[in-house]
Amino acid sequence: MTEEEQRVFEEIKKSLRNIALDDIKKSCTAKSIIGTLILCSCFIDAMAGFRYGQDGRLKLGKMYRAFVEEYLKDYDKVSLYYDLRCQLVHNYSESKSYKFIHDKSEFHLREAGENKTYINLENFIADLERAMNKLFEDIENSPAAMGKAMKRYLKYGLARSE
Repeated sequence: MTEEEQRVFEEIKKSLRNIALDDIKKSCTAKSIIGTLILCSCFIDAMAGFRYGQDGRLKLGKMYRAFVEEYLKDYDKVSLYYDLRCQLVHNYSESKSYKFIHDKSEFHLREAGENKTYINLENFIADLERAMNKLFEDIENSPAAMGKAMKRYLKYGLARSE
């Protein structure tokens, strides 16, 4: 990794860990369940962008689903994309596949009836954090992955807070 890539990589880690993930955790602590889920979906989009580079070969929906398939293997990539990202984020409406709960980890990813599966918010956040850490490992250990992260960084920049 070049010195410039190392600098950018540290900025990416700081933005995703200390801004995005921390905001998700603060929102969860404040019991803003729907708001937290929306932030989680945005977080997946951001991580997918760094993983796949947003270079035009993969469109946003395909990147999101590819990220879920690669990093969040316990979740259905199609249902999570349509029900969390599209249905909830864009329409602010209930999921067709999931029943979102919190403080009930014993039900996480279990059958919820009505052809739905429970997603317990705290477990989901922990899964996202594990996915983020794996993403960081992949970027650090692969020049190709670093190149894609750089493309995303150069195209969109980062969220920063002072």
